[in-house]
Amino acid sequence: MPHKRNPVGCAAALAAARVPGLVATMLSGMVQEHERALGGWQAEWDTLPEIAALTSAALEPLREIAQGLDVGAARMHENIGATHGLVMAEAVMLALGRKIDRMEAHHAVEAASKAAATSGGALRYALLDPARYLGQAGQFVDAVLAAHAGATRK
Repeated sequence: MPHKRNPVGCAAALAAARVPGLVATMLSGMVQEHERALGGWQAEWDTLPEIAALTSAALEPLREIAQGLDVGAARMHENIGATHGLVMAEAVMLALGRKIDRMEAHHAVEAASKAAATSGGALRYALLDPARYLGQAGQFVDAVLAAHAGATRK
């Protein structure tokens, strides 16, 4: 298919990166008898160099892919805009989670994300709608009214 731009290198890198069986061998070698006696750890001698060789084989096609990569920044911006900010929900949740309980942050951002998706609005407005955020305005208004009422009674 001539219109496709995903190089064969992707398939080669993925094929070379398939090392779960070898990783399982390494993990099973972690179980040790007293003082790392003879046993499973000898399997590491052949397995670790094989993992390194396969990793190297995966990196070569990725280097070639990265050199020819054509980043469409404008299109990426359009794609992010198409989500109305929902793509940023996890980043918002993680940042908020540093200030409040992480699960509380998760639930708050999840609710805002659902509200944004339902209304078709932007996540930022579902998180903090400037029209609904009055801050200390109510207290200021009460203080002014109380001051005014006190001034008119005198």
